[in-house]
Amino acid sequence: MGSIHQPGKVTVEGRVHLVEIRSVEQNSALACEISDSTGDLTALFYGRSLPHRRLMCGSQVRFKGPAGVKHGAPVMVNPAYELIVPPTTPSAHS
Repeated sequence: MGSIHQPGKVTVEGRVHLVEIRSVEQNSALACEISDSTGDLTALFYGRSLPHRRLMCGSQVRFKGPAGVKHGAPVMVNPAYELIVPPTTPSAHS
């Protein structure tokens, strides 16, 4: 993610550390921020592509699609995504 400095198609994988609804240009979007050892990336999901039930903090995900840079940070809009590792939950027996 740290190597994304200009628009282009990318595949990135990272751990989700924030999921929230944001106002973006007079619309609402689900923002999902992921990070890896090289940096952070925000994926914005609009409309029907809202993956709100699958993307949770702690999940490991892979995003594929066009990326750009906004305010110096990498951003993807409605990327294809794949859940690699679901979030870990504490055991009921702990």
